[in-house]
Amino acid sequence: MVENHGFVLGPLSITPGKQHDTVVLPETLTALVDFTHDIGINLRGSAFTLDAGFDSQDNKDIIKAHHMKPVISPNRRTTKMPIVLARMFRWFDRELSRLR
Repeated sequence: MVENHGFVLGPLSITPGKQHDTVVLPETLTALVDFTHDIGINLRGSAFTLDAGFDSQDNKDIIKAHHMKPVISPNRRTTKMPIVLARMFRWFDRELSRLR
């Protein structure tokens, strides 16, 4: 995980090639929060940006539990209905996502 200037902030999780990253998100995020706390960085209120592959309510809840704002691009593959897509993007912060 890196900050806005590309500097690595904390622990990395190594997973088997066929295991999806979302499986290790809870462990990795907890390790990141613990690490940054130990070095004096408070992530409370920070935006945590991820790509559409991480778009799930569970992942958003995990991020919120660490007092951060989830910024995850909605996954368009979950629906083709325009009204549902509009609802998905209603709360998505495009500007904040572009800063990642």
